[in-house]
Amino acid sequence: MKGRPILGRIYEGKEPPQFIALFQPMVILKGGISCGYKNSVQEKGLPDETYPGTGVALVRINGTSIHNNKTLQVDAVSTSLSSTNCFVLQSGNSMFIWIGNTSSYEQQQWAAKIAEFLKPGVAVKHCKEGTESSSFWSALGGKQDYSNKNATQDVVREPHLYTFSFRNGKLEVTEVYNFSQDDLLTEDVMVLDTHAEVFVWMGQCVDTKEKQMAFEIGEKYIEHAVTFEGLASDVPLYKVSEGNEPCFFRTYFSWDSTRSLIHGNSFQKKLSLMFGMRSESGPKGSGDGGPTQRASALAALSSAFNPSSQDKQSTDRPQSSGDGGPTQRASALAALSSALNTSGKPKSPQSQSRAGQGSQRAAAVSALSNVLAAESPRIAD
Repeated sequence: MKGRPILGRIYEGKEPPQFIALFQPMVILKGGISCGYKNSVQEKGLPDETYPGTGVALVRINGTSIHNNKTLQVDAVSTSLSSTNCFVLQSGNSMFIWIGNTSSYEQQQWAAKIAEFLKPGVAVKHCKEGTESSSFWSALGGKQDYSNKNATQDVVREPHLYTFSFRNGKLEVTEVYNFSQDDLLTEDVMVLDTHAEVFVWMGQCVDTKEKQMAFEIGEKYIEHAVTFEGLASDVPLYKVSEGNEPCFFRTYFSWDSTRSLIHGNSFQKKLSLMFGMRSESGPKGSGDGGPTQRASALAALSSAFNPSSQDKQSTDRPQSSGDGGPTQRASALAALSSALNTSGKPKSPQSQSRAGQGSQRAAAVSALSNVLAAESPRIAD
């Protein structure tokens, strides 16, 4: 599947909202039907708790939206009840919907849907808390005290972004404060910890071996965070590739989707954002050189800051004492910027002709080329 899907590790009981939304309704029942499960309980001498089609089963209704309406089978005893929820009780061919005093109308509606899902066409008996029949309590093994308090909510915490790097075989971790999309560098491995989920983000230029270690990196981080940050060891863990970020990852950034269309290393991407994408919407004259000339100018600029990629010049060429150094380079860059932005300016009757604009742009590129040629002997030294 070419690496495009988002890989995740999710434990039962820690299902995130985007996972729950895939199953409508999401009903988690006890036990299983696989041979592995059957053999396991038999070897360990444990009772088989697989959901019975005609026996006794108690199901708790949680949530009311498609992102949190998880229905879970619990122990069929009265202590499993809670005044803040609705429950569906199956006893043979009878079905009860138990309505807690502080449950919501939406929970009651959802309970009716679950009852129909479990036993289609069976008549359902509704009983509000405090009006239960003897047959209801008998199915649960008798009446006992149960909770009437709301379940504790998970503490919402600020997300944290970390950069991971391997140096001399050791894993180094650095936190990125006040992070933004700009901090996701294509050469880096990043970990985003939202406390509810952990994402391992892999840049396109990351080494293949490091990409294969995504879950290992995530697990090492979780190990550390469990001890020092109070993170749950069974927190959902995801591997995210640059350019294929899901919406539930992008929501932690002020996301600009157009950046995924830019290729190259971090330096090249910044150059593209600074120059290459600035005036693409402006009308192009037939004589201004177009994208080809702009690409040449950007290549020259890139070479200026990446001298190691050039062929080394001879070091015995005399250095001109009047080359101007940084001042001349600044002038050339200013000329290049002016040439690149010429097409975005409104034209007036007194403006230069297209040929004049082409000459100005050519002169700017030529000036930059002269600066780079003058700088080459210095770099070689």
